[in-house]
Amino acid sequence: TVNKYVDNLQIDLVVLGAKRENWFKELLFESKAKDIIRSVNSEVLCVYPESNSNRLKKIVLPIGKYIPKRKIKLAYELAKKFAANVHLISLTKNGRTLSNEDTKILMASYQYLKDITNVPIECKTVLGSNLAQATVQYAEDIGADLILVNAGSESLFKGSVLRRWGGNIVNHSSIPVLSVHAINNKKMRSQ
Repeated sequence: TVNKYVDNLQIDLVVLGAKRENWFKELLFESKAKDIIRSVNSEVLCVYPESNSNRLKKIVLPIGKYIPKRKIKLAYELAKKFAANVHLISLTKNGRTLSNEDTKILMASYQYLKDITNVPIECKTVLGSNLAQATVQYAEDIGADLILVNAGSESLFKGSVLRRWGGNIVNHSSIPVLSVHAINNKKMRSQ
């Protein structure tokens, strides 16, 4: 039903009410939110009952293996509209420094955002076993108001049985999550 409306009405943003799932439910059932994120050709914002939706002051963007230009542009628009701070974070494992490649990607992402805006930007490395878990922990620690993730692998909890059965940021965060598709399929169809 959601896909039908997204396609027929050319919807750019789907907003879902979501709730945290326990590990047992994740093993038995696929999350409806995850199913919608995977299947629609638009961005999906998951909002939780405990979310403070009256403000948008801290936006967290995990930076993985490439510069997420589309995600950065959305963060810029939101930060400009709400006078929010943007937090770019990159994963460091076992307390080691970032690899040269990861450092280049984080700094290039920072520079890309800095070139298009003058909103305050925090650029940090976070300790963790995978980017999804580290993102949720960092966002909760700073009291973030929104997490922007790509719909792909950076939002998955890797290295556990949960990855196979839907272990992702949407299921484990009490902070609203905006899932951004790296390529907008609707625009590709019209070109």
